[in-house]
Amino acid sequence: MIFYFTGTGNSLHVARKLLYKGEQLVDMAKALEEGALSYQLSEGERVGFVYPEYCGTFGATVREFVSKLELQGFRYVFAVITCAGKGVSGGELRRLLESRGIPLHYADFVVMPSNCVTFFDVPGEKEAAGILQKAEAVLAELREELRSHPVEPPKQSLHTALISKSYAFANATKKYFADDRCIGCGLCAQNCPSHAIEMQNGGPVWVKPHCDLCCGCINRCPVQAIQYGKSTKERRRYVHPDLKK
Repeated sequence: MIFYFTGTGNSLHVARKLLYKGEQLVDMAKALEEGALSYQLSEGERVGFVYPEYCGTFGATVREFVSKLELQGFRYVFAVITCAGKGVSGGELRRLLESRGIPLHYADFVVMPSNCVTFFDVPGEKEAAGILQKAEAVLAELREELRSHPVEPPKQSLHTALISKSYAFANATKKYFADDRCIGCGLCAQNCPSHAIEMQNGGPVWVKPHCDLCCGCINRCPVQAIQYGKSTKERRRYVHPDLKK
């Protein structure tokens, strides 16, 4: 069983690539919304967590899901972090899982194209394609490596402790808005795992002070109407090709 969280498709793609035949794929955001927090695994079944890293940590939805998760029957637990640099939050996830009586035997990361258009320009189409091509080779090796159930529990990173404090600033929603290109399709509200967006008078309104920082709303808007302050209007958008099919 692999639990995943995704905003623009990177972690969903990675989770699918790591899934073995007969295993179940579980969307953490949907499971949390539905109250599906208890799982009985078959004897010896492995458990995986695949999620994106923001500011050296993981989002509020992943945190809440794991903090309420109940697992029985597992044998091996691993995590794979998707990120634009180096994933460092495995130690933090390990501590949270252990508070639920769940060990984390192994953690690794896969470099994927950044979707953080709120603070940086994202890769262009050619650059993103190159990053994704390299990721496929890494994923193929990682998929095979996980068959042997490697054990190397991640340690708490000082880097995580220092920069994760910026997450509370970075995931504030007050700068989001929809410009006059908005067509009122409601996809932003529909796709928001934090339920931070509501459609009011034909347009999106951010009704919570903070979100996951998944950047799904701004990147997946079909007309690029959603902006973050004054900085994003001219920036590119990124969505994994799997979500464009």
